[in-house]
Amino acid sequence: MVNWYKTEQKFFGMDTEPSENVEETVFESGKSRYTLKNSSAKLIHSFSFLISSKEEELSFWNWYNTILLSRTQTVGLIDLVSHSGIKEYRMIKEPQIQNSQYPKECSVSVKEE
Repeated sequence: MVNWYKTEQKFFGMDTEPSENVEETVFESGKSRYTLKNSSAKLIHSFSFLISSKEEELSFWNWYNTILLSRTQTVGLIDLVSHSGIKEYRMIKEPQIQNSQYPKECSVSVKEE
């Protein structure tokens, strides 16, 4: 687990949804049985944050490519639901940064590990 690319970060516009946690087994008779994949459902969070300068944008992409290793590592963030303690998350989509003037909005999606 790696740390976020900077120490103080304010997130906004957060959407939260549960990840798919049901697995279906279809029998030859046509009947289906449903079981849980995990004992507790994992949440997916999508949120944005601001990047205020070209140097900060370069710092983010450097962190993403060399520390997070393009989403192969997990990142420790403050718990996005309770806002206390550190929780482990994995980015599930490539970050999206607007092509505009600074400050730029960066959107990411993470899943609880």
